[in-house]
Amino acid sequence: MDRIVSSEFIRPTGYAQARTRCTAFDRLISFTAPTLTFCYAQRLDPARLRAALSDVLRAYPLVCGKLVSEGGALFIEHGVAGAPFEVCESSQPVRELAETAARDRKAAKRILPSLPGRAGRLRSLIAVRVTEGPDGSLVSLTLNHGVGDLMTMLLIMRAWSAAYRGEPIEPTSALSDRAAYLEQHMPQLDARGSQFVAGWAEWPRHMARFLARGADPLYLRFTWEQLAALQAEASREHNVTQQDALMAHVFGLVRGAHRPELPGVLMLSLNYRSRLGMPPNTLGNFFDGLKTRVERTDDLAAVAAAVRRQVAGFPLRRPYSQELERLHASHPSFLQRMRCVDGDLDPREVGTLLTMTTHKNAGLYDITFDDARPVLYGCRPAESINWLTLTMETPDDSGLLVQLHVPDAVARTVAQEHAAQQARAKTSARSASSESVAQSS
Repeated sequence: MDRIVSSEFIRPTGYAQARTRCTAFDRLISFTAPTLTFCYAQRLDPARLRAALSDVLRAYPLVCGKLVSEGGALFIEHGVAGAPFEVCESSQPVRELAETAARDRKAAKRILPSLPGRAGRLRSLIAVRVTEGPDGSLVSLTLNHGVGDLMTMLLIMRAWSAAYRGEPIEPTSALSDRAAYLEQHMPQLDARGSQFVAGWAEWPRHMARFLARGADPLYLRFTWEQLAALQAEASREHNVTQQDALMAHVFGLVRGAHRPELPGVLMLSLNYRSRLGMPPNTLGNFFDGLKTRVERTDDLAAVAAAVRRQVAGFPLRRPYSQELERLHASHPSFLQRMRCVDGDLDPREVGTLLTMTTHKNAGLYDITFDDARPVLYGCRPAESINWLTLTMETPDDSGLLVQLHVPDAVARTVAQEHAAQQARAKTSARSASSESVAQSS
């Protein structure tokens, strides 16, 4: 049985009062709150975790502030809210608990923290839960997406682990006006951006089929050898990266299971801090959806090459402009479910729209409390939104794991095809090995 050992609300002290003006996109995603979970194979000290978290909130008051609408703009008032901090005990081994929660959204609700309050009236923008089991600890962090992205959450986790070890907390950069910064540093939208306005009142109805609530996630595992084979197959005409090939392959699996007779769109989420010359430790949402249109006849190599061209030639643009404000004014409930919309995308003409993001090379397994290194990492969207993938390293560094959120019927077909492809690859490898042995004999 799980039980709550302690529950308190930590309020920061001694912080500098400030506010941050958000972007239209911050408002768009402020209705969601993703959760990161790190599993450690030893029990951590809850009292030290609580003290370290208090230090982090004082150093990063932005993350424990409050959302305030004023004059049509959205602001974060730093530090005025605080963070709920719960410690729970479970008789179940924590790794088993984490793996169950990763696959079962009902189990996830039992161990993952949720933000207190309701949409529009949240009492806190951050929540933390520590679950102690017989074999270790789970550390879970939930953050309102309007505050920041994955990089922001990892900055919080790294600061927390540093404070736990008694080390200094790394300073961060928090812009006072994110919207003004992007207005100044990002180029204007090109002519295609105006197409967003055309027919925008009809978008909620047409986008609903893409963004419906999803089922439990599906996990596809790829070894480094399999990834190298995918890259080799995808690079027969153009040089592509392993990540390009993997995204193209997963997109092909999904598209083959869902309306393959129509063109599709692969939407890659890119962090653009470095492209703007921003410090990598800047708190906020600084990513954009990079769209690659996939035609019906495109194979793995064609899709991977198209992704590589898009990434290599990615032009910085201002993606969050007045059109989003107009859409928010007319359809606020729709914006609660919408994610990564691109200006020249007409959902009526697209069969599969898949948003793909990667946590690879994010240093997930370097977040250590004392000498405890994570043995498992998990990320859950706040809501089970369909047509979303997350890529991360496996805990044993044997390859990559793709977390896929699609409807049940699509997931079943994708899982069957993935298993069949892996079985064919093993058979082919055995045959090649047998032929090699025969020739050497």
